[in-house]
Amino acid sequence: MTQAICNLPNKKAAGPDRIPNELLKIATKTIVPHLAPLFNECLQTHHFLTQWKQAITVIINKAAKADYTDPNAYQPIALLSTLGKLFEKIIND
Repeated sequence: MTQAICNLPNKKAAGPDRIPNELLKIATKTIVPHLAPLFNECLQTHHFLTQWKQAITVIINKAAKADYTDPNAYQPIALLSTLGKLFEKIIND
């Protein structure tokens, strides 16, 4: 888990949990002993917390579009839970 936290990218927007990756990196030694039992329980019960399934959808403009009155000049992005992304990363690695 510590390695997964260290590999999280910096300067990414936080999702609904409002936890930036940088905070997890700073607090790794403090937070891992609390997250490990939670993640282990989720793995054992095959449960993905409902809070981790929530997202904030933000519409951003695409770069270098001539006409921003055109709906195709925009794209949605989903800001997902930082802890949910960390859990998924650990499972996938």
